[in-house]
Amino acid sequence: MQYVVDIGAVPLLESPPSDRPDRRRVGVVFENGDTKVSAAFVAILPGQQEFHRTEHPEEEICYVTAGYGQIVIGEDIFDIKKGSAIFIPSMANHRLINLGDENLEMICIVNTLKGGFFDGGFDKLFTDGGWTKVS
Repeated sequence: MQYVVDIGAVPLLESPPSDRPDRRRVGVVFENGDTKVSAAFVAILPGQQEFHRTEHPEEEICYVTAGYGQIVIGEDIFDIKKGSAIFIPSMANHRLINLGDENLEMICIVNTLKGGFFDGGFDKLFTDGGWTKVS
């Protein structure tokens, strides 16, 4: 198992997937037996917003590392900025809105024992097999 991954070696702002010009996401999956933990490094571009995600069974914790905006969880809207910690409940629709003129960037952690966090929406994905470009 690989315990350390150099995320800085992966350019986050590469060409976006054709179906998602609003953001960039890099995913990392660490597996150890039956345990699988996933991290997503997300950048929402200035003036952009994510679409409503389909619910996923995992609870998610995010930490905003740059920018400011809003997160919509269900029908509730919350202001977020650098330093904000966010909890997203299981099966909650959610989306991000960048209100600033710089990227809204965050790290999101998910325990994926319950199911499929990875929905094909990543620019790059790291597993024990190494980095893979996904598009």
